[in-house]
Amino acid sequence: MTQGSGRTPLIVAHRAGNHPARVGPAVAAGADVLELDVHLRRGRLEVRHPRRAGPLLWDREGVALARPPLPGVADIAAAAGAAGLMLDLKDGPPALAAAAVAAARDGGPPREMIVVSRRWALLDPVAGHAGVRTVLTAGSPCELAALRRRLARPPAPGGVCVRRSLLDPDLAAELAAAVPLVMTWPVISRSDARTLLEWGVTGLICDALAGVGALASSGPAR
Repeated sequence: MTQGSGRTPLIVAHRAGNHPARVGPAVAAGADVLELDVHLRRGRLEVRHPRRAGPLLWDREGVALARPPLPGVADIAAAAGAAGLMLDLKDGPPALAAAAVAAARDGGPPREMIVVSRRWALLDPVAGHAGVRTVLTAGSPCELAALRRRLARPPAPGGVCVRRSLLDPDLAAELAAAVPLVMTWPVISRSDARTLLEWGVTGLICDALAGVGALASSGPAR
């Protein structure tokens, strides 16, 4: 992954790594990185976004979903080919980060990985590991305030990821001066991507594959 500096952004396919069927289309659309939501439950890694309640998974609206076979991190890594991986650590004990990184490396060729979480303590076990960039995520005003306090003391993380609705030009410039990678989500248009790049953002997380394709084919400064 050589993007993420200067004016060439990393293009991340949001949640595209949560199911093997989405990996190929995301790579074909031009995504540099596939995001996986990773949990460690009862000693087993699970790749999923919906919440689990016993044998069921629940989406954000509380609607019960049939329990599908859950893919493994290694399965996604094998399907991803040369694409980068972003492991978004959700729920689990401190062992989650090391287990997820090891599984991703077992399932594919050697690659650098981005490991992100809103639960920053989960990143500590892999901070500073070769080939791993740890990124602190802030998705609320309270988390953003904590992120600013954290960046005021060393060591600096490998990057930050801040919800798009929280970003403005001054904040983006402040973050870009503090860390080498500034990411945001969701990015839904090329015009917004251009604005974000002008502010100093270097990682664009897109929900829709159409958005990934548009940015990849004629993105802001690729």
